[in-house]
Amino acid sequence: MTARGKELYEKADRISFTDRIDSLEQDVIVAPLKPLLELLKLKLKSLEVTNKLEVSLEGVNWCLNHGLIPQAYILLYELSITAFCSRFGLNYMEIKDREFISSLISVVSSKKPQSEWKGGLAERKKSCSKNH
Repeated sequence: MTARGKELYEKADRISFTDRIDSLEQDVIVAPLKPLLELLKLKLKSLEVTNKLEVSLEGVNWCLNHGLIPQAYILLYELSITAFCSRFGLNYMEIKDREFISSLISVVSSKKPQSEWKGGLAERKKSCSKNH
């Protein structure tokens, strides 16, 4: 099982599981599965929100409710990186920006002094210092 946070976030305004399940229910072959499809509709209804943040959080919630703890953790972590990128005007789709935020979260949470920062984080710190 993989965590598909990016797809959830990008397609938040286009997800409609209810419509897709309704069209399946019209199929004669699927008739014996109708009770299962109704249950599936009920469980997926919470993902049918248009706010990208909400659909991502509902994805985390869905994973937690189904015992998918590692996937929930990954979705939440990736969502936090996306939120920080957006907050600081970075491109959340750009790997270098995501790695920068991930590194920043790591050093801040471990209370690592700036003198011990390495790699892209140290380089960005130097370039920011020169510009300010």
